[in-house]
Amino acid sequence: MPTVNPVTNLEFEGTQHDLSEFSDELRGLVDMYNEWNQKVVDARDEFQRSQAALQTLSNQIMAKVAEELAAAKPAPATTEPPPEGEWPEGQAE
Repeated sequence: MPTVNPVTNLEFEGTQHDLSEFSDELRGLVDMYNEWNQKVVDARDEFQRSQAALQTLSNQIMAKVAEELAAAKPAPATTEPPPEGEWPEGQAE
């Protein structure tokens, strides 16, 4: 799974600030932000893998349906008469 680079610096009004310059409360908020950001990335990754799995399964299902329907079709009836002398009894040519 992809890993998010945690926020360690904050840019405010064009100036970069190291997170260590701020209070424990602000660092805690940034830590929470980093955790949720990773969860979002993980969820997107899981969603993409799930979509791919569903597409693969859908393709397999359709292929199996086509295979089973083709196997279940009766053989086409022939319209040609049997060779001469092989007509069933009671049927004339």
